Amino acid sequence: GASAGTQEQAAWALAGLASGSEDLRDRIASAGAIEVLVALLKPGAGASAGTQEQAAVALKNLAAGSEERKARIASTGAIEVLVALLKPGAGASAGAQEQAAWALKNLAYGSEERKAKIASAGAIEALVALLKPGAGASAGTQEQAAWALAGLASGSEDLRDRIASAGAIEVLVPLLKPGAGASAGTQLQAAWVLKNLSRLNADIGDRMESAGAIEV
Repeated sequence: GASAGTQEQAAWALAGLASGSEDLRDRIASAGAIEVLVALLKPGAGASAGTQEQAAVALKNLAAGSEERKARIASTGAIEVLVALLKPGAGASAGAQEQAAWALKNLAYGSEERKAKIASAGAIEALVALLKPGAGASAGTQEQAAWALAGLASGSEDLRDRIASAGAIEVLVPLLKPGAGASAGTQLQAAWVLKNLSRLNADIGDRMESAGAIEV
């Protein structure tokens, strides 16, 4: 097999190429790169932290744009692998976590079927956990996690209900308060999630009030 250094250089090259045009991203996907990148991110693959981060960057870039390419990524098991990187026991670097959350955010916009698949993989719970005080997630990871939740919250009522059931309201409302330390981007996306959740039912409104949303 390829050495760790060779793997990292290859992942870095794919990440760079995938930041190019839509045509170039399509050609990279057609060459089988998605499957290679997902394999590098699987637990037990033995990829270095640098390789994991660059593989996640490449997937994030490939997940931007074309709906057909997003569907292909979702069909390779990428969603489950990306969600696993967000969990505390994964041992992923801060950079890999941020890029994994970003890739999921890109995938969360588009088809309802893909949104449901992301939710079924445990993404909602993992994303909410990253936004909790003391989670230790970087500002960039938190912003992408909030953005991914905003994408999912724009979907079906069932998805919004699952987001609320995961404790998102109680986690997101405090992020909007002065002194919370959340970035402007995180606060904006948190507000979008709450706006979408508020469309659910009166019970959600009561929970937002209890969490302090009115004071915010």
